Amino acid sequence: MVYGTEYEWYIVADDGNSGVTTGPTWSYTTEHGWITETVDSADMVGTYTSLALDSAGRPHISYHDRTNGDLRYARWDGSAWQKEAVDEPGNVGEYTSIVLDSSGRPHISYHDITNRDLKYTRWQ
Repeated sequence: MVYGTEYEWYIVADDGNSGVTTGPTWSYTTEHGWITETVDSADMVGTYTSLALDSAGRPHISYHDRTNGDLRYARWDGSAWQKEAVDEPGNVGEYTSIVLDSSGRPHISYHDITNRDLKYTRWQ
């Protein structure tokens, strides 16, 4: 990517049925076509993805780790993907939705399958 260049951003995720990838992938277009990167490839991750872009145009993704039943979060820091589990244990993290506040901090809503609750988390 070239600094100052305008890009269109898209997210492509694993379909959970032994698709082409085993985790969420980040795709973007240039004048030469699609560029695709694997964000996380550990076991069965990448279902129920949600994407937000920060003020620098960097992607932040919330997603479900089906293998461990966790809510996960990934962000592009400009040189590498930073990934972490946000909520565990139990089976949490389906139907994620992410938004960034005016300071660029993520806020995520999601379903806690184990307790049948709607949950909300944010970075402080």
